[in-house]
Amino acid sequence: TENEPALPGEFVLEPAYPNPFNGSVTIRFSQPRHETATLRIYDLLGRQVYTMTTQSVGTTRLNWNGQDMNGLALESGIYFLQVQFAGQTFSQKVTYLK
Repeated sequence: TENEPALPGEFVLEPAYPNPFNGSVTIRFSQPRHETATLRIYDLLGRQVYTMTTQSVGTTRLNWNGQDMNGLALESGIYFLQVQFAGQTFSQKVTYLK
């Protein structure tokens, strides 16, 4: 219908905001179809510190608060966001400032 937002034609990972961040960062992406998207966050040493999955269609907003999967605060520094969708990988770098 006219009032429904159009679905994106392809997967789009928008720039994380704010970056650098203190407190939390918003990761926003658009999915063109119902398929699992997995967000993984890695530290500079390549260790996976956080993961989350979603299966929504359209625009998804995820917030990350600088904590690992156990709820422990991570150190200030550079982290790499990696979103996998439909066999493709999309990456960004964010800076966490405590």
